[in-house]
Amino acid sequence: MSAVDVRIQVKEFKEKHAYGEEPADCFAPWYLSTVFGLSPTEAIRRSAESKQGLNGPGFDFNIDAFHVIQEDSKAHTLILIQAKYSDSLNYVARGVRDFKKGLEWLSTALQTSETEAPRENKVLVNLRAELSNLSRDERDKLKLDFLVIHLNENDIDVINNRTRDAQDTLRDEIRDGLPDHVFKIRLEGPRAIQNSPPPEIAPSPIQKIQFDGTSLSVHDQRNASMYQGIGLLAELVELYRMRKEDLFSKNVRLFLSSKKNVERGPSSKIRESLKSICVDKDKPVPPEIFAFYHNGITIHARDVKLVDGGITFRDPYVLNGCQTVTTAYRFRYGQKASSQVDLERWGRVAVPIRVIDTKDESLVRTVTVSNNRQNAISAAALRANDPLQIDLEHRLAEIGIFYERQEGAYEFLEDTDPDRLYRVYANSEYGPINIEDIARCLAASAGEISVAMNATDLFESDAAYNRCFSQKRVASIHLVTFMQNVHNVLTVVLKNDLGLDWTTSHVKTGKLGYFVFCLFMRYLAKEKLFRMVEDYARALWARDRTLRDEVAKQLDNRHSGIKGAVRDRFMTLQSTKMEGINNAFQRMEASLRLGGNIDVFELFQDFDDRFEK
Repeated sequence: MSAVDVRIQVKEFKEKHAYGEEPADCFAPWYLSTVFGLSPTEAIRRSAESKQGLNGPGFDFNIDAFHVIQEDSKAHTLILIQAKYSDSLNYVARGVRDFKKGLEWLSTALQTSETEAPRENKVLVNLRAELSNLSRDERDKLKLDFLVIHLNENDIDVINNRTRDAQDTLRDEIRDGLPDHVFKIRLEGPRAIQNSPPPEIAPSPIQKIQFDGTSLSVHDQRNASMYQGIGLLAELVELYRMRKEDLFSKNVRLFLSSKKNVERGPSSKIRESLKSICVDKDKPVPPEIFAFYHNGITIHARDVKLVDGGITFRDPYVLNGCQTVTTAYRFRYGQKASSQVDLERWGRVAVPIRVIDTKDESLVRTVTVSNNRQNAISAAALRANDPLQIDLEHRLAEIGIFYERQEGAYEFLEDTDPDRLYRVYANSEYGPINIEDIARCLAASAGEISVAMNATDLFESDAAYNRCFSQKRVASIHLVTFMQNVHNVLTVVLKNDLGLDWTTSHVKTGKLGYFVFCLFMRYLAKEKLFRMVEDYARALWARDRTLRDEVAKQLDNRHSGIKGAVRDRFMTLQSTKMEGINNAFQRMEASLRLGGNIDVFELFQDFDDRFEK
C-alpha cells in the first residue's frame, strides 16, 4: 500500500462517517478499523476527539488512539498510537518523542481508575474505562506496544536509523516510568500496513441504557422501528463523554455557543432546570420533572432491542437533542459546577427518548429534519447532512476554508478551540462560507433572482435545491470562495462606496443586492476577468477595504456600466413592488448586454485547474 492509497482510504473514511475537520483526524480511527477490524464508531471512540468539546483537542497526553488485544491464557497487550499523517521523518521522530508526555498518566491509570486531572480528552476517559475492566493481575502483566503510524515510504531500516535517538530516549523513559512492564516501540508506515493480515471484523459493541417505553414498527420496504419512552439524562451524557462530536455527526447543527443560546436561550433554560434539581438545597425540584420541561432526545441506532429495565443498541447517533446533551455534559463536568452537583439526584434526571432503528439513510435524514423543525432553525440547516453538502465541506477544507453546513458550527469551533480553527482553516480566519449565503450566490449567478431572495423556498424545494447545488455550479471551490467574499461586501459597496444618494430612492440596497450580484458575476465572466477572481478566491476577506474598493471599481467603470444602470433604472423607480424591479432588471440586462446567454459556471468550469497552474 502506498502513501497515496492510504490518503485516499482515509479521506473516504472521513467522507463516509462525517468525522473530524480534515483527513488527518481520521488517520488513527481508519487504522484501527483497517488493521483490527473495529467498527467505525468503536474506532472513533478509541481515538482522540478531533475538534470541539469542553475538553477539546489537547488534554490527551499525546495519546492519539489505543487498542487492547486480549488473549486467553496470555498477557494482554495495550497498543498506544501516535498518528502522524505525514511522510516527514522529522514528524515520525516527533511521534516517538510525544509518547513521553503520557507515561506518567499511563502509570497512574494502570494503578487506579480515579483521576486527578481536571480535564481529559475522551480518548483518556475511554482508555481508563478499558483498563478498569481488567483485573489487577491483568493490568500488572499488561504488555505495552508504543506505535507510531506514519506515511513515510522509506525502508524500515532507514526510518529506524533516522529516529534512533528518539527511540533510545523513549526506551529509557519507559524503563524508568513503567519498570515492571514488557514493552516495544514500533514505527509503522504504508508498507507495514499493507502487509498486515486481514483482520477479523469485530461487531460494534452493544450499549445499554435504562428505558421505560414501547415500540412501534413500520411494516413496509423501510423495515423501520421506533422505540419511545423515558430514560436517564446522565446515561446520555456518558455516551457523549465517550463519543464526543461523533455522536452528533448526523445532526443538522452543533451546540450553539452564542450568548443568545447560552445566557437567554434553550441552553440557559436547560441549565436552570438542572441547577434547580441538582444544586439548589432549599427547595430542590424532583429530578423526574425534567422530562416534563424539555422535548427530549431522538437517537438513530442499529440492532435495537427492548430488554428488562432498558434498551440495547449499536452505533447510536443523536439526531435531535444536541443542545440538551451538550448543556447537560457541561453542567456535570464543567469545572465550576461539577463539585456542587448532587450525584444521586443527577442520576435520577429523566428525559424523553426516541430511538429509531432503520438502515434507510434517507429516512434518517427525514427524521432529523422533521424533529428539528419543532425548533427555531433555518431551512438551510435542514439540508446540512445531505451527501453533497458533506462533499462540499471536505473539498473546501482541503484549501483551508471552513464550510458552515451545520448551524452554529463556526461559532462553536471559534469559541471552544480557536487555535485549531486558525491552524486547520487558515484561510477562514475572518469567517466561514455559509451554506445559505452560497446557495443565494449560486442561484443569483444563474439569474434565478427570486430563488436567491427566498432562501426558505430554495432549501424546501427539492427541484430548486438540486438545481442550485448541481455539480456544474459547485465545480469550482475557488469560485465558490470568491462568491462568498463578494456577498459579504456587495451591499456595503452599493450603499457607501459608489457615491450614490440613496436618500431619494424608494428602492433600497437590501432589495437590489442579488440583482447586482447577478450582473457583476456575468460581467466578470463575459470579460474573463480571471485575475480579479483569483486574487479573492484564496481566503475569506470579511469586509476588507481592499476587496470593497476592487468591487466598487468594477461596478463603477464605464465598461461595465453597472453603477449607471443602478442609478438610472433602479433608483428612479417610484414603487418598491417586485414587478417593477424585475422589469427594470430585464431592461438592464439588455442595455448592458449581460443577459441570460452568459453562463457564469460554463465560463468558470476549469477555473480550479487554472488556479492551480
